[in-house]
Amino acid sequence: MVAQLPRPMVVLPMALMLLLGCAHSKDKYPPPPLKINVTAELNERAIKRENMLRQLTLAHPESGSYRIGPNDVIDIKVFEQARMDASARVGGNGMINFPPLGNLRAAGLTERELENKIQDGLRGGYIRDPHVTVFTREIQARMYGIIGAVNLAGQYSSFGRMHLADLISKAGGLKPEAGEVAYVIRFQQPAGEDEDSSETIKVDLDGLLVRGDRQWNIPLEASDLVNIPTAGTVFITGLGIQKPGTYPLVNRMTLQQLVDLAEGLKFEGDRRILLVRTSERGEKSIYNVNYNELRASRTEDIQLRAGDKVIVDRTPFKTALAMTGRALAAVLRVVVGFDYRYEVNNNDESSNGD
Repeated sequence: MVAQLPRPMVVLPMALMLLLGCAHSKDKYPPPPLKINVTAELNERAIKRENMLRQLTLAHPESGSYRIGPNDVIDIKVFEQARMDASARVGGNGMINFPPLGNLRAAGLTERELENKIQDGLRGGYIRDPHVTVFTREIQARMYGIIGAVNLAGQYSSFGRMHLADLISKAGGLKPEAGEVAYVIRFQQPAGEDEDSSETIKVDLDGLLVRGDRQWNIPLEASDLVNIPTAGTVFITGLGIQKPGTYPLVNRMTLQQLVDLAEGLKFEGDRRILLVRTSERGEKSIYNVNYNELRASRTEDIQLRAGDKVIVDRTPFKTALAMTGRALAAVLRVVVGFDYRYEVNNNDESSNGD
C-alpha cells in the first residue's frame, strides 16, 4: 500500500493560495461610480449631433445675406445715372468689370456689401451722393467638397448660400468616430495674381453639434473643402495591464477612463504609470502618475490627446509573489490529483480484497 501524503503538504499550498487570493482581491480597485460605456456614450453623442444638425439645417438664412459667387450675373443700377448702369458676370477669379471703377472683387460679398463698395468708389470723384442697387440675376451652382468621417464624402452643389451644417447634412451626417473639430480649407485667388492661395479655418464640431453654438456654423464659399478627421487613438501597453491595445479617443477621454477600458491593472501591475506624449514637433514628454492617488481623487485626472502612450509595468516583488502563487497552484493541482488517484486505488484494492 502506498503511504498517504502528510496533510501539511496539502494544507500549506492551500493556505498560501488563500493568502494570495486575499491579497489580490484587496489590491484590486473597485469600479468607478459611473461605469464607462463607450458604445452608449458614442450613441448619445451621435444622437445629440444628429438632432442639432437637423435644427441648424432648418434655419433660414437672413434676408439679403446671399453671397455672390463666381459665374453669377449681377445687375448694377446707379440712381439717376442710367449711363452707369451695367450688367456683369463674375469671373472665375471673383472679379467684375464696372467701367467707372474698373475691376472690383465681387465674389464672397453680399449684394449689400457690393453696393456699399461701389458707392464708396463713386462718392466724391464721380457723384456727390451716389445710391446704388445690386441684384443677382443669375445664380450659378457652387461646388463644395467634404471628406473624412462622414457617411457620404464627395462633392455637393448648391444654388444658394450653404453653411457648414448644411454640407454635413448633405453628406449623410457624421460617423461615430468623428472627432471634435473640422477643418474648412478655403481656396482663394488674390486679385491680380495667377496662383491660388488657401487658408484653413478650424471649427469646434462639438461646440456646433453638441452645445449648439451657432457661431461655428460658418457660411461656406464656392470650392471650400471640409475635412472632418477621426477622433484619433491612444495606446496602453505593458505587462501590468489586463488588456493592452489601441483605443479610440472619444468624449475627451482621461487617463483613468483608459485604464478602466483596459480592464484595470493586474495584481503585479506597478501603480506608478508612465504617460508618453509626443508634441506636433516630435518632442516627447514623459509624465509619472501615481495611480493610487488618481483613483482616490487626490490627483487631478489627465485628459488624453491623440497619440498618447500609457505604459504600465510590473513591480518585482508582486511579480515574484504572483509567480510563486502560480507555481504553488500548479503543485497543488499535482498533489490533489495524486491524492485523488491514491484514494481511488485504495478503494479498488479494498473492493477486490472483499
